[in-house]
Amino acid sequence: MYSYYFASTLKIQLFKNKFLITGMQMTQFLTMMIQSAYDTYTDSPYNKLTTQILFYYMITLLALFGNFLIQNQKPKKTQGESKKEQ
Repeated sequence: MYSYYFASTLKIQLFKNKFLITGMQMTQFLTMMIQSAYDTYTDSPYNKLTTQILFYYMITLLALFGNFLIQNQKPKKTQGESKKEQ
């Protein structure tokens, strides 16, 4: 998945349905966030500080990937539309 995002930043199209890949990645982040919340508030063998850090890290990744999804969902302006704005 990360190779797809790297290629996307270089404007190389590897896969046509980028929303599917981004959605799957965001689902993974959400499940990791739920797991860290569960581990923080239950008697788990994991360090509480580590699970709290993971929780907030997953929030930042969800925000970044959500921004990527929103930015790529916007329709691209045609040349005529960009001249009208100027």
